Amino acid sequence: MPLARLARAGGTHRFRFRVRPDHFHAVVGRIVGDTDASATALDLRIDPPPIEPSNRQAMLRARRAVFGGGSRVERHVWRRSPVDRLGLVSDAPATLAAPASQLCTERQIDEPAYAAWLAEIGEANRRHRKQWEVVYALAVLRAHGMIAPGRRGIGFGCGTEWLPSYLAGHGCAVVATDMPADHENAAAWRDTGQYSDVREQLHHPTLVDKAAFDALVRYRPVDMNAVPADLSGFDFSWSLCAFEHLGSIDRGLDFIHAAVGCLRPGGVAVHTTEFNLVSDTHTLDHASTVLFRRRDMERLALDLTRAGHRVLPLHFDPQDDWRDDHIDVPPYRESPHLKLALRQYVTTSFGIAVVRGG
Repeated sequence: MPLARLARAGGTHRFRFRVRPDHFHAVVGRIVGDTDASATALDLRIDPPPIEPSNRQAMLRARRAVFGGGSRVERHVWRRSPVDRLGLVSDAPATLAAPASQLCTERQIDEPAYAAWLAEIGEANRRHRKQWEVVYALAVLRAHGMIAPGRRGIGFGCGTEWLPSYLAGHGCAVVATDMPADHENAAAWRDTGQYSDVREQLHHPTLVDKAAFDALVRYRPVDMNAVPADLSGFDFSWSLCAFEHLGSIDRGLDFIHAAVGCLRPGGVAVHTTEFNLVSDTHTLDHASTVLFRRRDMERLALDLTRAGHRVLPLHFDPQDDWRDDHIDVPPYRESPHLKLALRQYVTTSFGIAVVRGG
């Protein structure tokens, strides 16, 4: 728009354009010839697009396509996927009463098992996927007899979470880890209060007394992209929404193999991450946060099975409770927050559980 027209219009002009992920965008102005006009300010406002309806449509399409058919991993025209032949995917609804590898859904939030866990840990139901992740991980560990005196566990990317204290309060010996203090990403996590390099920050006195905490909880800095070989022989391992921050989908999957490698035969690994609900092809990869797809989890389950481990069945049913259609958009709310819009995708939490083979 010519500068003279801008001046006559009050000196302001509003225009819109669609931003694209992983692109640079610029607003450029140019003055040709002499002028006494001047610019005093640039007001830049970035509004989230009205994505909720379109994302709902994408989820409906995904229910028919991504979640409505069999596995595409190593599938050929004349042969089913080995994921299907081995029975690695279950069509049954996911439950916390009998946890497996599963999506976070509204139905689980309403289960008596969920309410029982909240009563035990002293929390109100926030209908938040991060709360679901904690309950899910604890449900898997208890179902396999891992929350008991004498058990040994290792947690990755623990930050300041309270699971080490809870587990120590039940007699478990725990090695809690987080990235080394000199890691390039440590400062960013510290600024958001989600990083710890001091063992005492993991102590929650309402869950375990100081003497038991000191006796049972150790802290060790560990880069999840390079898990040391001497971390082995544990009864269980866990992480809560951490391995999607390792730089790529492949790095995240490699970490799960390493975490299973930290276990003794029969040990249990339980880990949660971000899951792409609308596409089994396009996703976020090679970024600070990646989104795993159904094909990634199936590939992981198949590789772990071929390595001799047992993956608890994958439950991909996103369910059709009307509340499951709610998608939180930025700025995110505290509740309900089970599914959220992230760029052009809809994501939720997914938990995978693995029993190490002999």
